Amino acid sequence: MQVLRSLACTLSPKLLITHKAITISLAFLSTNTLPSQHQQLHDREVTIADPTYWTKKIHKLCTIDRNVEEALRLLDRLRLHGYRPDSLNLSSIIHALCDSNQFSEAHHRILLFITSNCVPDERTCNVIIARLLDARTPYCTLHVIRCLINVKPEFVPSLINYNRLMNQLCLLSRPNEAHRLFFDMKSRGHCPNTVSYTTLINGFCKIGNVSSAQKVLDEMCENGVMPNSLTYSIVIRGVLMKRDVERGRELICKLWEKMKDEEDWSLNNAAFANLIESLCREGFLQEVFRIAEDFPQGKSVREDFAYGQLIDSLCKVGRHHGASRIVYIMRNRGFVPSVVSYNCIIHGLCLEGGCLRAYQLLEEGIGFGFLPSEYTYKVLVEGLCKELDIDKAREVLKLMLSNNDVDRTRICNIYLRALCLVNNLTELLNVLVFMLQNQCQPDVITLNTGYQWVLQDGENG
Repeated sequence: MQVLRSLACTLSPKLLITHKAITISLAFLSTNTLPSQHQQLHDREVTIADPTYWTKKIHKLCTIDRNVEEALRLLDRLRLHGYRPDSLNLSSIIHALCDSNQFSEAHHRILLFITSNCVPDERTCNVIIARLLDARTPYCTLHVIRCLINVKPEFVPSLINYNRLMNQLCLLSRPNEAHRLFFDMKSRGHCPNTVSYTTLINGFCKIGNVSSAQKVLDEMCENGVMPNSLTYSIVIRGVLMKRDVERGRELICKLWEKMKDEEDWSLNNAAFANLIESLCREGFLQEVFRIAEDFPQGKSVREDFAYGQLIDSLCKVGRHHGASRIVYIMRNRGFVPSVVSYNCIIHGLCLEGGCLRAYQLLEEGIGFGFLPSEYTYKVLVEGLCKELDIDKAREVLKLMLSNNDVDRTRICNIYLRALCLVNNLTELLNVLVFMLQNQCQPDVITLNTGYQWVLQDGENG
């Protein structure tokens, strides 16, 4: 006991915290028990009252070393010795946590800072909120905003942050809560813009509440905020979901007129894509083909983009024959489909049992240098073999082997596996001979395929 008392008397003068600046060794703040040689050479006394040094230290750990955990440990130890973090520390920590995808910890840490009355300026607050919104957890971020406003009543989130937060609520099918946030935004002095109204309209249309979406659209026009082409396309999507064909056609005509006046190509592209996807999803395919043939949007959307979107949307809903019809239309007008679009059509046709049509498209694609992907080649030769059309399957094999960049052995193995589906020994042997004659070395898969065929043939025999 006497020893402990003596030790306490010895240590107490250094551990006593007073109002004076406290000095601590950098070695003491290190996570290592023994300081490294480098640390020993640079060991010096740094006061807690020297915030510049610690701010740079924390910032370096967060940005250069990418070690936010060490930065947090250092900050926690400093706070135990009376250090008061500032807005720069907060910004460094939150950005580093978000960069490392630790959004939950980022939300938790900023709440700790707020409760400690460490609140940065309005600009920094908005930057931090923008980072927290990347987590796509609107309720957590909304809680942070409310805590900030409670501590700092003059704080107003930026219009962009309000719009992003409303959008995330709408994505969770909570447009009514987004609408309340919309009114809160207006009460704090913001004037809603086109993005604000379009976000709300999209949220209501998403849950099928077209009447509320129409009210927001009417309010938008009354307040002098002009809807853009994307706004109209979103309303059209909601109307088509309700199967209101006449109203849909009326809005589509308005959309074409709006697109002609729109200067932003990206908005027109997004609006056109949204419209075509809605028409395909709701089954209005005749309207899709009419758009492909008549091109009512004119020059407001680039033709190659429009055809690509038509093909993509039809393929998404499994209408690959319809997509091949779009290819026919665009080829007649001098346009060539992209390799990705063409490959998607052929692949989808094979899966739907339309391999003969797929083979026809493949033959036409040779004219503009098209070659299918290996997976599409696989489903095509398998489909042709099931149709007992070995001649066409062999032509597809030759086409693939004409490409010097492919693995010739793997291409032949895929064809051999397809032949096993139809029990064609003669063709299988011909392929094996072809491989040997053309320096296409058989591998283990080749031998296993032949062995399995022999076993299968023996069982059938």
